[in-house]
Amino acid sequence: MYEESLEWIETFEQYVSEYEKGVQELKKIQADLLQITDLKNTLLEKYSKKFAVIQEAEVREYSAEEIEAIRAELLDNSILTVLKRFLGIGKKQDVIYAELMGKIKGLTLYLRSRLEQKAEETKSFREQLEQCGKKILENYRKVQNHIEGQFPSRENRFLYFGDTDILLEAERENSEPAVKEILEECYQNEFVKVPYTCSCEDPFLFYLEYEGEAGRKRANGLTRSLLYQMIAKTEEYELELHLMDGEDTGKEYSELLALKQIRENEVWELNTAVTGNVYKYAQLYLSNQDISDGLKNLDQYISRVAIETAGFENVQEYNDSSKAKDRGMIPMQMVVIQNFPAGFNESDIELLDKLIKNGGQRGIFIILQYDRKNKKFFEERVDIPTEHRMNGVILETQGEYLTAHDYSGAVDLKILPCGDRDFIQKIVDEKTKMKEVDNRFVSLMPTQGPFGMENATKGIVVPFALDHRGNICTFTLAQATNAHGLISGVAGSGKSTLLHMIISSVCMNYTPQDVELWLVDYKITEFSSYKYNTPPHIKFLGLSKGEDFTFAFLDKIYEEYERRQRLIKQADIEKKMHGESVNITSITDFREYYGKDSMSRLLIIIDEFHVMAQQVYERPEYRQKLENILAEGRAMGITMLLSDQAVTVGLKGLTEKGRKQIKCRLAMANDMEEMKEMLQTKEKEELKPFRNLKTGDCVLVTAANVRSENGEVEETLKMERVRNIYIDGETRFQLCKNIRRFYHAEDYTPVYMDETERKYYSDAEITQWNQNRNHSVNYTRQIPVYFGEALDLSGCFMVPVTHRRGENFMCVGGLEEEQIQLILSAVSSWRRVPGHNIVLFADEYCQIFNLYEEEFQRLQKEDPEITVYSGIGAVCSGIRRLIEEGTDRDRENRTLVIWLGLDELYDEFQRYPDKSYVQLQQHRSREKEPKGLTDQLEDKWALLFGDETDETEMGESAEEFRDDELEEYNAIEDIVWLIQTGPRNGIFQMIVYDNTYPIRNNRKIKPEDFRHKLAFSMGRDECGEYLGRNMLLDGMENQKGVAAYYDGKGQVRKFLPYHFHEIEKQSEF
Repeated sequence: MYEESLEWIETFEQYVSEYEKGVQELKKIQADLLQITDLKNTLLEKYSKKFAVIQEAEVREYSAEEIEAIRAELLDNSILTVLKRFLGIGKKQDVIYAELMGKIKGLTLYLRSRLEQKAEETKSFREQLEQCGKKILENYRKVQNHIEGQFPSRENRFLYFGDTDILLEAERENSEPAVKEILEECYQNEFVKVPYTCSCEDPFLFYLEYEGEAGRKRANGLTRSLLYQMIAKTEEYELELHLMDGEDTGKEYSELLALKQIRENEVWELNTAVTGNVYKYAQLYLSNQDISDGLKNLDQYISRVAIETAGFENVQEYNDSSKAKDRGMIPMQMVVIQNFPAGFNESDIELLDKLIKNGGQRGIFIILQYDRKNKKFFEERVDIPTEHRMNGVILETQGEYLTAHDYSGAVDLKILPCGDRDFIQKIVDEKTKMKEVDNRFVSLMPTQGPFGMENATKGIVVPFALDHRGNICTFTLAQATNAHGLISGVAGSGKSTLLHMIISSVCMNYTPQDVELWLVDYKITEFSSYKYNTPPHIKFLGLSKGEDFTFAFLDKIYEEYERRQRLIKQADIEKKMHGESVNITSITDFREYYGKDSMSRLLIIIDEFHVMAQQVYERPEYRQKLENILAEGRAMGITMLLSDQAVTVGLKGLTEKGRKQIKCRLAMANDMEEMKEMLQTKEKEELKPFRNLKTGDCVLVTAANVRSENGEVEETLKMERVRNIYIDGETRFQLCKNIRRFYHAEDYTPVYMDETERKYYSDAEITQWNQNRNHSVNYTRQIPVYFGEALDLSGCFMVPVTHRRGENFMCVGGLEEEQIQLILSAVSSWRRVPGHNIVLFADEYCQIFNLYEEEFQRLQKEDPEITVYSGIGAVCSGIRRLIEEGTDRDRENRTLVIWLGLDELYDEFQRYPDKSYVQLQQHRSREKEPKGLTDQLEDKWALLFGDETDETEMGESAEEFRDDELEEYNAIEDIVWLIQTGPRNGIFQMIVYDNTYPIRNNRKIKPEDFRHKLAFSMGRDECGEYLGRNMLLDGMENQKGVAAYYDGKGQVRKFLPYHFHEIEKQSEF
């Protein structure tokens, strides 16, 4: 500002000279006009009556010489002489008079014209003078206001030493009043007051040379004033102070000692390589050793800064660059050395010499005070290169003034008071008090809308936290450097709240057409609230722990990836076919051509990601799919945000290629091993600041590309500690409600899979599911049995039954309330079959039968095609009827036979005689058949010679089964026959066992005769015994209510069995 004011004063002097000259010329023309006018009036008074008034005037311009000549002639006493001199001898007087008066009148008109012209010029000079003076006055007042306000404003980035008087050298005989009026208070006694300033952004080097104790106090006053101003003018973390005093222990700056309290260990705005993210506002060096250590530290600091600012002119240029935004700013350092050379040894002076030579470029300000008696020592020991003299100022005390000598000369400065010493304490109080930042969602976000104001074409920007200043922080996904994200944090760290904040933020800022969400929660409880009151952005919600779900979900993502890939490829082809020079290869290109709503970005958020990682680890094809999605999904608009307590476990499921795709990381409180993985570092010093993360604290790690010194693009990581925005359940519910209303989606329900939720059997939903699949059922070929909802996201879990050997069901394990769900699902499905028939056999002491006998009886009354048999006699009778139907080749009914307590029946049958109604029925069938030639010959032979067949045996066979249908017998052989041959004849069995004991005990009823095996959670030994493979049901112990299906092929499929309202009502009683 000082140099600027000097330039304006120089320009002002030029305008003053021009204005002065103009005023002089204006006065001269006014005098000429007045004199000529008076002479003209004198002539008119004497001769106008004799010669009349002359109207004509000679119109032309007059030179200064002509004007002077006319004036001289008119001043002669004799008008006759005048007439003669002007007009010659011999002419008539009236002619002479007329010519003379014409010239006089023309001259008068000319002078008036010149007067007007000069007045305009002078006015212009005055306006230029005022504009220039205004700049001088503004600069002066700006500084005065700055001082009077005790340096409160950071807008004016200068330091003020005091006023210096600049003599206004231009002549001002006529312009002095204008100068006083224009410059007002900054002009006095021919001097212009100019504020002597320097920029607080460009490092300076000041030598304060004083004499004696009085001079030292005055120098200290100026230094204190500069320090106060520097503190007031710099932003947070922009300045660090260093005070070195080896003589008086800093007593002159005692109030500055309080600044030592301002210290922070985790300042992520600062450059880590230079500062270690540690900020110290003030450091004092008051002993010889302290001074030595301080100078060494500053020397090392300069070396670190030199490395970080390579390619930049200075620190200020670096801090203004994009690199500083990625890697953090470098604070300026202000070093004040008092009472030099006290406390400095030879090594210290060498380091000081280096500091003076190199500090300016590295962002270091230096104020060095010394007594004049030490001047020779200073000049001999400290080598100041010529080019640095321009930054060096020697201040000498001269009464009320300080004389400043620099490369340009000397100026006298009035001493400036340092101001209110309480200013420093106010700074300390502000910086050291606990910052209570209101991080509540309701205080920071517009919960009432408007919503959807952002555009995700270039990436998904997510506001989620507050920085230390209370500003809202964001992170960006779906970009080249930060395609996917990862969140970690132990229980109680606030991880769940952060997930809800991110979901809420996305739903608030983007439209459902711009960003859609797929949420997966392997913990099942965290995202369950989104099943209801769901924002329309959430298109899918998965709440399951099963492998079936994981693999089906990855298939679903991959199908979406391929769908988008086809659309983008087709768009590129179509544009090129129409002659357009395009290259559409990504969602960004696609949306730029077709609009942001043409293809939504897909953000997939997965909580407890380690479950998925572990499940795909043993399945190479799905592991590859996951990595392909991470590596290639971004271009198609698919982004993943993974969350877990232990990311070291979750990331083990990925190769190095997959891990490298997850660069945006949000690390919350965790142990050091987890923090090492999250922050991708093993250095203790880098990890140290994160040992005390509190609930809701988070370290945001993002990747950025920066250009190195050699011009190559390098990827760097930036870390910033933030405080997550807190959103509670009530606020979240109201926000979701407002968003639904905003988008007119009050009735919206997402597609979701919840393995803990009861799925009720519904014929209408099953019919709709078949229609959605364009599936029409041909019951003559197969019978679909609907058991529940598939965990593989395929909708209804349906098992098709065909007329082939082994098309029977066996169900093992589970509680009675779980078994009944499968039984009723099978019954309800079978009732959809035209010409259906359902038979239920039960041991009368069977637990499940006793619990639900009332329901079975209700079904029997409701549907005449349902028959229930319990007790040995009734069961045997029912078996005989089934066998009769089974041997009837003309029957069209399809019968489902359900066995409850068959293991108890098996033991009970052992008490009764072994009989086979099947054999008898087959014998009777043969008797009814027409006899062949051989049979006819045998009959005739018997008539002639008698039949050798034992009539007693035949009689017994005929009497084995009388008409009494309640006759009891060992029906095991008949049951086996029904199991093995029934499906071919339209009779299908469903056996329900509590465990695998009956499989071991009853060798005649073999699992291989049951293609369709249903199971609940069981141990490996039982699993091997039942399904033939020990580990098929691993993990089901954590999936309450989930059932498994296995048909001997591939993998086990899992599903959620249907529930039935009738059973729940019965249970209530």
